[in-house]
Parts: sequence; C-alpha cells; structure tokens
Amino acid sequence: MSNGSEKIYVCATKNKHDLPANIIKQLREDCGDDKVVEIRSDLFNFKNGEQKPVINDSVRRKEIFLLWTIEEHVDTEILKLMFYMDALRRAGATPIRVVMPFFPYARQDKKKDREPISASMLARIYELIGADHSITTHLHNDAIEGFFFKQFDKVGTQKLFLGAIKTYWEKTYGEFNPSDWMLIFPDEGMAKQVRELSERIGAGGYGGFAKHRIRPNEVAKMEFFGSCEGKNVIIIDDMVDTGGTLAGAGKQLIELHGAKTVIAVATHGLLNGKAPQVLQESCFEKVFVTDSVHIPEEKKFDKLMTVSLAPMLAQVINKISKDESIHYENW
Repeated sequence: MSNGSEKIYVCATKNKHDLPANIIKQLREDCGDDKVVEIRSDLFNFKNGEQKPVINDSVRRKEIFLLWTIEEHVDTEILKLMFYMDALRRAGATPIRVVMPFFPYARQDKKKDREPISASMLARIYELIGADHSITTHLHNDAIEGFFFKQFDKVGTQKLFLGAIKTYWEKTYGEFNPSDWMLIFPDEGMAKQVRELSERIGAGGYGGFAKHRIRPNEVAKMEFFGSCEGKNVIIIDDMVDTGGTLAGAGKQLIELHGAKTVIAVATHGLLNGKAPQVLQESCFEKVFVTDSVHIPEEKKFDKLMTVSLAPMLAQVINKISKDESIHYENW
C-alpha cells in the first residue's frame, strides 16, 4: 500500500448523493470491513449560504481518498470540495487523492473570444488547495488531462455500459452480438474514442455527426457521416444535459438513415430542463447513464437505465492503495 498502511482511509463530502456510500460499501465487500476506514466529518451550513466542513477523525500522515460527487448546485459543490481539501491538508493528510466521477466545467476547455478556460482554472485551483492526485471518469475532452500538473487518472465507462446493454438486450430480445451493432459519436470530439472502441469489441462499424453550434445547448445543424441502414445503433456521449441534441441525433438516425434500433449512452446524466420529457418521448429504445451525478426522482423516466460506478471506482481505489496499475483498457 502506498502509504505503508494496511488500511484504506476514505472521506466523503456531504450531500444527498448515495454513490460515495455505495463505493465505501463495495470497498468493504471487496477488502473486508477491517481494511476500510471511513473518516467522519460534519458539514455546517450558515444562513447566508456559507459552508464549513469539520473533519472528526485524525488524518495525520494518512493517505486519504476524498469522494466528491455533485448533488445539484455545481458551484456550491465545488466550494465544498475545496473546503474539504483544505481541512484535510491542514489536518496533516498526505497524499489527498480526490475521486470525482464528474469533472465540472469540462465544456469550457478552450478559449474563444474573451472567455475563460474554466476547466484549466479549476484543475490548477484543486491542486493548489490540496489535491495530490485526481481521479475521474469520462471527460468531455481528453486534452483536459493536460490541465493537471500532478498525478491524474481517468477511467473509462465503456465496459460498464457494454455489460449493461448486453444484459438488457439478452433479457429482452435474446443474443447480443457486437457485430450487429454500429457505434455512433455525436460530435467530432468523441470520434477517436468511438473508433477505438468499435475496433476493440468487433462492432459492425462506426460513424458520427458533425455539429454546428450557435451557442451552448443549441445546435443549428447536424451532419451524419456513415451508413447505418438496417442496423442497431449505440450513440455514445460523455454527458446528456438538456437532451435535445442527443434526441435529434437519434431521430435523424432512424428517420433519415434507416437505423433499426437506437440506444443512447451518456456517462453523466445531468438531465436539466425538459431533458426527462424530451428523452422519454424520443425514439431511443433506452437511455443509459451512470450515477456520476445525483439524479433526483423527479428527473427519472421510464426509458432511463442507471449503471452504478461504485464497483469500478472501488476497484480503482483498491488498486491505487496497493500501488497496482490502472490500465484504461480494463475499464
């Protein structure tokens, strides 16, 4: 173990999301109750919106895995993470490994006109305050890894989704054969990942869209490249926000390009605005997301299927604690 201890020390920021508790539960199942120590904390909220976390257990010279998830208000959760990191650092924790299934502001990854590169700014602030190691899942743009100067690990979700889709399809229709499916990227940023995944699993081909955006969450035109006539299709994205663009892509694949069945996959189910209604009324057979962000009951809909990240992230934490390799293709 990298800190010379036999135990794994885990601390979770406080909110309504149950993913941190599920990760800890999975760790205990995998490693044994006596090997996993949950660092207790309290979070005090003041009337004016200020937050103050208090770490209740000694963390001096301990390797801490800080589990951070987003409930609803992104900026509030970002500040909460910073306060937790600062509290842990001042209490003597080292190293602090931040497990953030969803990295916010990832869409602000490049400069256009007089705009901030917010993803870069957040990476620098996290590391300045106390993050010695950052661990996340599907990024909007892999170049974001370059914004971090300290240790950084990204684990993919493709294996989780393919397993969930295979289980659903075999339970509903029978045999699932990857060669019967075509993988689609919704914009050019996903092209390389989709192509590599298609080759790795032996899919029946891949294709994708080129988007012409007017402004955030609004697309003027989508051009499809490829041929999916008579094929089953999986369209893969990093996140689904308002759902309009993803639903429009699915509609185009069926109505204009002859796809038989379309399943949507997005690691981060933000589901803002009318997204639940839009996606429920879309042509998608199912919409698969993970629990990287908290999805309240009012955002859930019949076509939505949620895949838990807890088993994968627990395994990642276990491997890191033992100085074992995390090879991305394993995920």
